[in-house]
Amino acid sequence: MFQILANTSGQAAAESAVAVGFMAALGAAACYLAIVVGVLVVVIWLIYDAAKAADPKHRNMEPGLVWLLIIPIFNVFWNFRALPAVADSLAATLRDHGKDEGDCGRFFGYIWSLLMIAWWILLIVGIAGGNAMAFAGGNAASVSVAALGLIGILKLIADLAILVCVILYIVKVQTAKSKIRSAGKAPVSPG
Repeated sequence: MFQILANTSGQAAAESAVAVGFMAALGAAACYLAIVVGVLVVVIWLIYDAAKAADPKHRNMEPGLVWLLIIPIFNVFWNFRALPAVADSLAATLRDHGKDEGDCGRFFGYIWSLLMIAWWILLIVGIAGGNAMAFAGGNAASVSVAALGLIGILKLIADLAILVCVILYIVKVQTAKSKIRSAGKAPVSPG
């Protein structure tokens, strides 16, 4: 690749370098996206696995519907339906078995859902601000850079808070699942 760049003229070399840089950025973005989707699939599978442990008469939602969380943007709204439904189903099953284990993660699921809305708002504002900065000049650009930096910091905080809520939610629903199964009365459901 560097041999190609060495044998070309200045402008052609610059264009080749830009193309190589673009391809590297595209490859990095594809790797990042693959990792995010992989983690999302694992998280959804853990929630689905826990949802299957709920007694069918206490289910507020069929466990398979949890997989709708993989749909981008729709999942922002579906979080408010699926996460409490799974937690409530597990809590009702445990109460039916004579155990009161609290909300089984409902609180963390709700906070996770709210944080996802904040995350999307910050993403949209950041993209819009970046586009506005591209067209701005002078002092407006420096103000935009500071605002985008603040938005980036807020988004990072939201990322970390979402991660904590996801982990706590999964721990809660998996703990409830384990307690249901240890009671020996776990329902056997297909798939």
